[in-house]
Order: sequence, then C-alpha cells, then structure tokens
Amino acid sequence: MKKRALRSAVLAFEVLALVIAIAAAAVIFLSWRLAQGPVALDLLKPSVEFAIERRLPPGYDAVIESMELHSAEARGEYRLQLQGLTLVSEESREAASAPEILMTFDLGDFLAGEIGPKTVTAQGASFRIIRREDLNVDIPIVKRPSSKSRGDQLSAMLDGRLLKSAFESAELSDARITFLDVASGRAWAAPHTQVHLRRTENGLAALLEGKIDMGGVGDGAKAGVKAEADYDIEMDVINVVVDGDNFPVGDLLSTFYGDRAAIVDAPVSGRAVIAFTSEGDVLTSKFDARVGEGFLRLGGARRAVSHIEWETGFDPLTNRFSIDRFEFDLEGAKGTATGEVSISFGDDIRQPESISFELASEEIVVTAPDELPAPLAFSALGLDGQYFVSDRRLALSSLEAEFGGLAARGMLTFLRPRGFDGGPDPSPGVIADIDIDGSLDPEGVLAIWPRSLATGARDWVEARLETAVIDNIDFSMNLVPGAIPEDGGFPDEALTLTFDARNGKAHYIQGMTPMRNGSGRGVLHGNSFLLTVDSARIGDVAIRRGEVSFPVFWPKWRPTYYRFTADGAAEDMLAVLDEAPLSLLSKVNLSASQFSGEARAEIEIMRPNKRDVPPEDYGYEGEATFKNMTIAELIGGIQLSNASGTVDLKTRSMTVSSKAEIAEDAPIEMTWRQNFYKEDGPSKVSLSGVFNSSTGDLFGVSTRRFLRGPVAFEAEALGDFGAFETLDVKTDFKDAALMMDALGWRKPTGAPAAGELAMAFNRDGVAVKRLSVEGDNVNIFGALSFDANGALQKADLPRFYLADAADFAVTAQRDAAGTLDLTAVGDFLNVGPLVQDTLEGSAAPESDSGLVWGQGVNVRARIDQIALREGVLYRDGALDLFRDAERLQALDFSAFSADGKPLTMTMALTGAEDGPERAIEARTSAIGELMKGIFGLDSIAGGEGSMRIALHQTGKPGFEGELEARNLQVVNAPLLARIFSAGSLDGLANLLNGEGIDFSYAYGKFDYADGVVSVDDMRATGSSVGITAEGVVGVGAGGQADLNGAVAPLYAINSVLGNAPIIGDILVGKKGEGILAFSYRVSGETGNPSVFVNPLSALTPGIFRQLMQPQRETAPEEEAAPAETPGEDSAPQPQ
Repeated sequence: MKKRALRSAVLAFEVLALVIAIAAAAVIFLSWRLAQGPVALDLLKPSVEFAIERRLPPGYDAVIESMELHSAEARGEYRLQLQGLTLVSEESREAASAPEILMTFDLGDFLAGEIGPKTVTAQGASFRIIRREDLNVDIPIVKRPSSKSRGDQLSAMLDGRLLKSAFESAELSDARITFLDVASGRAWAAPHTQVHLRRTENGLAALLEGKIDMGGVGDGAKAGVKAEADYDIEMDVINVVVDGDNFPVGDLLSTFYGDRAAIVDAPVSGRAVIAFTSEGDVLTSKFDARVGEGFLRLGGARRAVSHIEWETGFDPLTNRFSIDRFEFDLEGAKGTATGEVSISFGDDIRQPESISFELASEEIVVTAPDELPAPLAFSALGLDGQYFVSDRRLALSSLEAEFGGLAARGMLTFLRPRGFDGGPDPSPGVIADIDIDGSLDPEGVLAIWPRSLATGARDWVEARLETAVIDNIDFSMNLVPGAIPEDGGFPDEALTLTFDARNGKAHYIQGMTPMRNGSGRGVLHGNSFLLTVDSARIGDVAIRRGEVSFPVFWPKWRPTYYRFTADGAAEDMLAVLDEAPLSLLSKVNLSASQFSGEARAEIEIMRPNKRDVPPEDYGYEGEATFKNMTIAELIGGIQLSNASGTVDLKTRSMTVSSKAEIAEDAPIEMTWRQNFYKEDGPSKVSLSGVFNSSTGDLFGVSTRRFLRGPVAFEAEALGDFGAFETLDVKTDFKDAALMMDALGWRKPTGAPAAGELAMAFNRDGVAVKRLSVEGDNVNIFGALSFDANGALQKADLPRFYLADAADFAVTAQRDAAGTLDLTAVGDFLNVGPLVQDTLEGSAAPESDSGLVWGQGVNVRARIDQIALREGVLYRDGALDLFRDAERLQALDFSAFSADGKPLTMTMALTGAEDGPERAIEARTSAIGELMKGIFGLDSIAGGEGSMRIALHQTGKPGFEGELEARNLQVVNAPLLARIFSAGSLDGLANLLNGEGIDFSYAYGKFDYADGVVSVDDMRATGSSVGITAEGVVGVGAGGQADLNGAVAPLYAINSVLGNAPIIGDILVGKKGEGILAFSYRVSGETGNPSVFVNPLSALTPGIFRQLMQPQRETAPEEEAAPAETPGEDSAPQPQ
C-alpha cells in the first residue's frame, strides 16, 4: 500500500515537472519569439471576443481586427495590443469602439497570483451614454446589475477584484463620449475627453477632463468639465471635486425633467465637492456656482439675469443645505441671502416632496416698473417656511421684512394649483396675516402698492391724496384658489388691509377746494375701499364725518362716493358746492356771497371711477338743514331773512323747503324744486304766506305804489330764479289797502278782495294770460303781453272797474311797425288826481315816464263821463292821441260840460323856429269850470275863452302856457280879498266874498316846470277893479309864492285916460292898471302867505309905480282858516 502511494506521488511530481518544463519551455520560446518581434495572436481572437462578450449585455458582439503581443521594455513585462475593437448591438449598431487598446502584463504578477493587466491605455475610444424613455441612464455596453444597488456595486468593485489584481493605472485619451436622450431626442458629445484612473498607496485616484459640445445650446461655447476623485480604502471615503464651466443648465433640466423644469436659460459655472462612502452614502458636500448672463423663468415670466451666485454646503446627517452666500441680480430684483434649506424625498430621489428653508437677507431691491413707481428696497428680510413640490404650495410660517420705513411680521401661504384634465391652471390661492409697524406718506404708500392691486383706490391715492401720515397697518388675505375669474376681478372678502390716516390733504374732486387736516381710518378689501374721515376741513367748513367709498373696483368704471357731514356757516358750505364741476348755485344764477346763516349738511357726491369725468356724469345726493338764514340780492334786490328749512339734493334736482320773511311782516313758506337738466322739465317754486309791497320785487313786479299792508298769497313759478317760465299767483287783499292814486281810488283795509295772476315768460317777453282782481269796489280781469323790453304788445281787459274811479274796457295791439293801437271804451274815468299829480310834479315828465313806448302809441278813447278835479264832470268824452317814441305828436279831445257847454283840445305845431314847436289849445264856453277841473280853482265861474299850452322839446321839463278869457266872475278868492283889504278896498273885498266881482277880460302867460308856475303879464279887468300880477307860485302843499302887481279900483273910470296916446302910458302904466292904483307883493307859503301893499303908490303916475315898494306888511293871523277858505283874510296895516 505504501509502495503504491509512493509510486503515485512520484508520478504526480513527474507530471508537474513535465508541465513546468513545458511551461518553462513555452515561456522561453515566447521570450525568444518576442525578442524577434511582435507575436500575432489571431488564433486567440475568438477566445478573447468570447470573454469580452460575456461581460456585455445580451445581444452584443465584440469584434477585434487583430491581436499582437509585444515585449515591453521592463524585464518580465509584456504588452497586449488590440486593434480595431468594436462592440456591436443586436441591431448591428456600433455601441462602442477603440482603434487601439494596449494592456501591460507582468509575468511576476501572474506568478504571484495577481491576475490582470498592470496598465491599460486606449486611444480615440468612443462610447455612448443613453437616457432611456423610462428615464434610466445606462451605458449600453455595461451589463445591468441584477439586484444589487449601485452602492453595492461600487463597494464590490472597490473591495474586490480591482484592488486585488495587478492593476496600477488606466487611461483613455482623446476619447469621445456621446450622451443620447431617447425621450427628448437630444444628443451631446464630449470629444477629446481624457480619463485617468490610477492606483494609489491608500486606494484609487481618478481624473476626467474635457469639453462637452451641447449641440449649439446657449451661446455656442462648449461646456468644460473637470472631475477629480480619490478613494481611501482604509477610510472607505470617496472624495470628488467637479468643476464645471459654461454649462447650459436649462437644457439639462429640460432634458431630464421636461421643458417646465427648464427655468434657467443661462450658462452655469461652479464647483461641487462631495465625499461619500463606497456604499454610496454621502458624507459631506459643498456647491459653489455662478449663473451667468441669460434668462430665468419665474412664475411663467421670462426675466433677464445678470448673474446669480451661491455657496452652499450639505449636511447628510440633517439632510440640510447651508447657504453661506446667495447673491443675485436679475430683472426685477437683486440682493443677497443666507440660510438653510432641506429637501425631503419620497420613494423616487428624482422627485423631491418638499423643500424647507430658513432664509435671511440684509439687502434686497425689487424693481417692477409696471407695478411700482421706483425700486423697492428691503433692508432686512427673513423667510421661514416650506415649499411642497407636488402641491406647488409655498407656506411661510414666519415672514419678517423691513422696507420703506416699515417693519412687517406675519405668515403667508401661496398655492398654485394645476388645472383639471390638462386645462389651464386656476388662479392662485393666498393666505396671509401680516402686521405692519411704521408710518408712510402717500408717496411711500404708492412705492409699495402694486399698480394692478385695487387699481381704483391706488389711482385715487396717487391723484387725490396729496399729504397724509398713514400708520397702524394690518394686512390679511384669504384668497381661495380659482377665485379670480378670467376677467380679472378680485374677490372682496379675499383681502383686508386696514390703516389709520391723519393730517391728510385730499383732492376729493379735482378743481374743488381740497380737504385738509383729515384724520380717520381706511379699509381696503379685494374689490372695494372705504376711507372713513373722523374730522377734516374743506376751506372754512368743518367736516364732522366723511367717507371716500369705492364699492367695487371691478367691473371697471363703477361709481365712487364722497360723503361728508358738516356744520357751520352756510356761505362757506355753499362756496364749496358752487365750485366746478358741481356749480350748484351758478346753475341757478346765485352765488354763495348772497347767503349767511347756520347750516348742517350731509352730502354724497358720486363720481365714476375714471381718470377723466365730464361734469354731467357726476351724481349728488344729500340733505341739509339751515336756520337764521339771510339771502340777499335776490330778484329786484329783495332779501329773505330769518329763513329756516331743509334742502334735499339729488343728482338731477334740488328741493328747498323753507320758512322765511321776504320783507318786514311778510312771512312766507317756500318749496323750491330746481331741476338741473332741461329734459326733466322746468324748476318749480311754490310760495305761500304773506307779502307786502316789497314782495313783488321777487318776481320783478313793483307794487309799492299800489299796495300797503299784508296780503295772503299762494304762488307757483316754473323755471329758475331770475328766469321764470310761468308764474301763477292767488292773493287775498282783505287785510291790505290797495290804491291807484292816479285815478283817486283806494280799497281800504278790511274790504274783501281777491286776485289771480297767471304769467308766462319767454325770450320774447311776458304774457299775462290771466289777470283778475275782484272785490266789493273793484273788478278787473283780462290779459296782457309785453315784449322783452317791457313794451306792451297786446292788452285785452274787458272790465276795468274801480268804484268811483274807472269803469271801462281796454284793448291794445302793437302793429308790425311797433306802434301800439289802444282803445278804451266805457262809462266813467276819473283823471282829476292824475291832472293834479302832473301839475304838482309827482308824475313823471314826458321824457322820463318809465314807460316803454316802442315806436309809439295811438289812443282812441270813448268815455261817457270824465271826472276832473273838484268834481268837475264832462260827458261824451272822445280822445284821439298819437305819441311816437320820443314825444306827443297829435291830440284831439272833445267833451261837454255838465250843462252841455263844449270843450275841445287840439295839438298843433307852433311854427316857431326857436322855442316850443308843439302847442295844445283848449277852447271852452265854461272857462271857470275848466280852470276848476285842471287847476282846482273854484273861485272862477262862467266865462268863455281859451288856454294854450306850448310843450317844450324833449329833455326840457314842463311847458309854457297862455290864458285868455272874457265875461268871467271871481267869487270867494281869499288871497285876492286880502290884497283888497290891505289896500283899504274893503268894499271890493266884501263884494268878492259875497256876490263876486265880474271881469270882462283876463289874460296872462305862465310857464310850468318842476312844480313851479311862473306868471308873466297876468291881468284881469272889470268895471269895478283891475289887477295885474307877475312872479312865481309853487304848486301843491308847502309851495312858496312870490308875486307882485297892482290893483286899480273903479277900473272903468280909472283907466279912461289910459287909452290916450302917450299920456295914457305915463299915467296908467301897465295894462290892467289905472291912474290911481296901489302896488302889492305876496310872499311865503301858498297856504298862508304874507301880503304887502304900498298906499303911496296910488298917488304915483303909472310909469313910476313899479319903483315904489310896499310900505307895510300884513302878517297872517294866527287863527286864520286854511287857504282857499272864505273869510281867510287880514286887514293891511300901514307902516
């Protein structure tokens, strides 16, 4: 048994020795052969190709053009050269290739059991990296692992064959790496890439360096990359440093994550330093990068980038990035930030679930020219929160910022939901609650207020709010996703911003007096704005409460409202309301200066929310109360006083209800509705109460000469003050006295009478459509019309009845030439008072009567009875008269006295070249009655004669006259009796006061002007006496007289010699005097004058008589009766 075992061992050693000998022989032979030159190993190609294919994924083939073995320079080293290596896929496409691969082997390594090449070099190799449609990245020629993780594969490689083999280094030079993205169809190439891998004392070191051609992406420059790595086998740590330059990150993001992820269109350069274990666990990382000039897409907007730089580190234990420096300068913002960011992943590391962050900045400037007027600088900004990727929700649990002098603190959540079924994204959602400390002026408010947010309110602040201090600002938002419609409206409840305002100056309506010293509180909602004013002033008006209200911003151009409540002086309030564009008073021809008193007003002004608004688009509404009001300088200069009432203001109208006094003891109640637009009809003024003579001035109707006392009335006028369209008045004259002095008529107080007046006003004039006054002693009714200048155009008064004054009918019509044809027909007319007023100067002169004559007037009157002064009646009166625009041109009057004696009056031209051109001549057979009716002289009876009155030319007052009469009798003439008594002619005086004195002839000239009659060459002669007179006499009560003349008793005998030639003039003197006559003088008030006579003048020839002055004066008796009364006489006393 032992021998057999020994024999077997000897046999084994022999076989082993034989194998070793053979191997040694082969090695010796191979060494000898290699010394002669390379040895072709084509016979071994199938085996080598088979070995390579086993390392490839299924379906790949390896093809080698040739194989040679070379002897290396170092002893015992050999170099295997593979030429034309190509790896082909099952689709017969080239997957990788290498023109030449050199592998160095050391025989000593084989003998030591270290299998594998010592060095590997490849020149011009190329291979592809593919990102497949399932988004997995593979190198096609590398077999996919079965179940191990990539970390396990890396660990196995580093801990296994590579470090236990003879490997020392590997190098790829001038290699070409191609990246193909199947999903996007994009391809990149990295030609001339260098790859180095070498074994170190502690492990491995690697280097990759090259330029990547991105296919023309960016500015066409190639992206450079350099990666260095080392592996410490003892520490089991891999350190990688990657430097990149000019990388188009946007294209990379678009390729890997789709176009929506391509937020950067700018070159990115930087460095990444990463340390991880062979198991793939990251230990530390640090990233420094810079985004160059380009574009950044944020929120769908493409913004230009100047640069973005950051320095970050990653702590795998806390899974947080520390941002040591983040600096950015891009369109719309620039600044710096620091902080920490952590990213949470789910099952897929390529899809982060959320990003948490704590960021702080000391300087950020936001520039938004479309939204903000100037860059907005944040001096401090702190953001703590989280971004949820799948929800696209940003939640800031803490927000702190300092900007524009403000400090803000709060929270904010922002959500951008995705559309359903591929539809458009709905509007974002926002939840915010922020407190803001600090104060702003309007400019500061606008600096932080985006133009697209609450545009209407922002425009108002920009255009209207000049100064203010705004503080105590609170901001909250609860905007539901999808709540903003496509048309851009903002939900009102989604936003609330409150603030306090003080020391404000606001132009609530452009052009009007601004509001000053305003204080209050504002509330801005998503679609509305309300500024409540607690106190302010508008000019001199104190505002107790006010509002600026924007009920809605959207839809556009909806109304905004300005409301205020004020107490104070009415004139101050009205001055504000009368400013353009309101012009409330100017619309009705009034001004604020006409008003004084106390008022309280609540006014609302509506203005469409536009930049430019025409006045007619404004709206008004309000109520006001007033008291102790005085309104001056109304129509006719009248004044309303002690007015109290209310004002109701609307957009298209104003209604005033008031109690006032239109004059002393003339209270009224007034309702005035003023329409501002013609299409709404005329304005209306309703008056009731009591008026007196001054009240008619309100409507431009003077009543002062016809009315005394209070009159109850109701009046209604349509139209504006000063431009009425119609006026209807009903009156009760019972408690008033009515008078018409020109006709001597008067209605006493207490006598019933009522009146109605209906007037219509237009640009052509005034139409009195209905005029009536009815009472016990009055009945007037009819219609009148006047042109714009006040000239009567038409009249129709069927009845004009004033008891004992007038009873006739009047019609009038102005023809095309402008002449008024007037006809009066009736039973009775009393013109005595009118004649008296004319003579005594109270009536207007011919050229200043106050009447508008137009082109003239033709009068035709037929009156059965005409009454003159002192009860003188004429019957069957007929008057035909024509007066042109300047003066009376024709007159023809005829009548009969009570006893049938005729009276005629005619006007004719005098023919005088100098002086009066017209004269009226009256002829009658009862001159005494005419003198009584015209001059009120009841001391003349009988007689026939004429009276001629010459009218002065226009502009000169009064008239000239000449009287001539015969066979008249003077009875009861007190003044003449006193002259006779003063001359000791008592018999004549007694006769004058008794039976009277007959005068066979009387003549005289007179001139009347300004209530004074000038007498010249007045004389009267009879058988018993002759008398002359000249001088002046004032007409009416209080008139002054200054007459002188002579009295010749027994005139028939005394004047005989007066007819003798020459001697008669010497002895008698003037006509009407005698040889024996005494001179006299009358002076003083006509009611009780002083009479002077000169008895010595009776002995003086007539030619010298005028030189003699009266020698004694007869003073009036203290108890003398009134003038013109029989017995009023005093005997003259010689001096």
